[in-house]
Amino acid sequence: MTLFQSTLLQLLFPALLIFLFAGNLVAILIGAGMILRAESMFRFFGLMNRWVSMRKALRPVEIPRNLEIGSTWGPVLLGITFSFGASISMVALLRTYEVAAVTALFRGSLPPVLLEMAAQGAKWFLVVGNALAMVAGLMLIFLPDVFARLAARADHWYSARQFDKDMDAMHLTLDRWVQASPRAAGWIIIVLGVFVVVNLGGMILSKNYGV
Repeated sequence: MTLFQSTLLQLLFPALLIFLFAGNLVAILIGAGMILRAESMFRFFGLMNRWVSMRKALRPVEIPRNLEIGSTWGPVLLGITFSFGASISMVALLRTYEVAAVTALFRGSLPPVLLEMAAQGAKWFLVVGNALAMVAGLMLIFLPDVFARLAARADHWYSARQFDKDMDAMHLTLDRWVQASPRAAGWIIIVLGVFVVVNLGGMILSKNYGV
């Protein structure tokens, strides 16, 4: 483990424990409220509950927008940009990308063999990607009609909103059970909350984080 990772864990992990500890204290209070004042707690839940639809929030992102290049010089300029940028990136990768430096930077995160394979794979993945970008740029310059036909075949619009209808529906089975049995739900919350609070409290007091 690197010094940066160790320092990050030493800062974040105790904060996470304290956050979970405080959250479970609140859960214990909620459980006690459900046992003693169930109606008041349900009115409070009613004020706090808000249904946020991800389908509505993501609708502007899902609308397809066609980017028209415009004039006859548009594809040429775009092709020159692609080819020039990809060629510079490829030369930089082949001349300055050092696998040993990358493996030294991430040493300890993976076994050495896997780390070297990942570094080599990343290098050649980027090289192949830049080569394809150069080919696309040259096609835009010299064969714009062929590129347009290939792009028309490859273009497909996939909307995530078509697949998440069931995920966006509200399922209130647990809520109905809690409303029907508030005392049982309250005791379950208290028991689980006390268990977590005792364990987290012991870890916080002893500072035995295992980091």
